[in-house]
Amino acid sequence: MKRFEEALPRLAAAHARNTTDGEISYYLGMAQEGVGRERDAVDCYEAAMRSPEHRASSALRLAELKAREGKLAQAGEFISESLKSSPDDLRAQEEQVAILSATGETAEAAEQAKSCFNDSP
Repeated sequence: MKRFEEALPRLAAAHARNTTDGEISYYLGMAQEGVGRERDAVDCYEAAMRSPEHRASSALRLAELKAREGKLAQAGEFISESLKSSPDDLRAQEEQVAILSATGETAEAAEQAKSCFNDSP
């Protein structure tokens, strides 16, 4: 619903009560990102990555943040981590292709893109 300002204090309070809850960390990261607090969002996503259920989605969000910062090598590492946890995630696969292409690894990007297309139902 993109009501980040409204969600932020509620999620922060929930997170303060339980800092080990990956789901709260993930959604707090989204709220932080939504209000422009990328550094705080990174901390939340990194905490959420400790939870197996949220590792793939958190790593994907971190990859997107790093890519926007121009840190493509780090973005590629996070995409790889995301795909380890969720190998069939099409969004992560597409972003991996984009990062490979942006870093000049066009042959690998083309191979990955072809693999994504051939593996789809």
